[in-house]
Amino acid sequence: MSLTPEQIVKIQNKLPGWREAWGELCVALLGWDGESGALVKAVNSLPIKWPKALVKNDDGERERREGTARQDFIAKVIANYHRRAERGTLLSTFTPAHGDVVSFLTSRKVLKSEAWKFLSKLKTRQMISLDAEYEPASPQPPDREFESLICDVQQQLEQIMPSLADRMNRIAEQAALQLFPRLDWSEPAMAPLREHLIRVVHSPNAEQDPLALLSERHRLADQVFRNHLDRLASERHNKGKGVSVKKRESLEKLYGQLLFKRVFLPLDTAALVELLRIKRADADQRRHRYRNALKRLLPQLGAYYDALL
Repeated sequence: MSLTPEQIVKIQNKLPGWREAWGELCVALLGWDGESGALVKAVNSLPIKWPKALVKNDDGERERREGTARQDFIAKVIANYHRRAERGTLLSTFTPAHGDVVSFLTSRKVLKSEAWKFLSKLKTRQMISLDAEYEPASPQPPDREFESLICDVQQQLEQIMPSLADRMNRIAEQAALQLFPRLDWSEPAMAPLREHLIRVVHSPNAEQDPLALLSERHRLADQVFRNHLDRLASERHNKGKGVSVKKRESLEKLYGQLLFKRVFLPLDTAALVELLRIKRADADQRRHRYRNALKRLLPQLGAYYDALL
């Protein structure tokens, strides 16, 4: 079940009868039973392992229950849609070119991004709650939230691709190189960028796929980051003794910096020199310009960028 064009216009402009139209849209998203709607099915199909949420049972004791986090996320999405409908902004960007309005509101890419943000905040809240009663947890900056923002970077790249048909710019090239394992290359809009990488990445073996070499360099870089992060976590734990508040804050900031670089800047200058066969000074400059451009590519990253770099 979807909405008619007239119903969509009513919601967009809050015309008489918009609440009834919104009610029908809710049924389409949730289903009469709250389980069979398009939104519920879309969230259930996301490639996400939902944690058991920490809740209180009837006896007031804490316990983890299956499915609660997923249900809470769906409720959060619907509540957000309701607030936007009340403000008249829910379908403000919707046009017939987007196709079906239900599909528009259950975009897999958008839901996946929002789900990671939700889980990141949920994890933080649970840590704070547990820390109040038990011992301090290991440093946990928002690595999942960083990951979820990759969807926003991809959308930016897809939007600028048509304008780069004749000449690929260095920022897009660096974004593709640095974020290669995290981008969705099945999207048609990303084809020119993928073909560009195949042309510019040099492999010492003529028979080796240049993208396979790029993947291998990412794997090696990620292992280095894992080792560094594990070492910092161990320093924070200090064999169970903990550390001073000042030392903990210093370690947590460094931990956050490493997580940021692990997601957005995993390839160092040496890797770029090898992959692109360019001089070190050129590689440094390209990497630096890309890092500075992250604020433009991803405005939501600003707070983290300023705090961590």
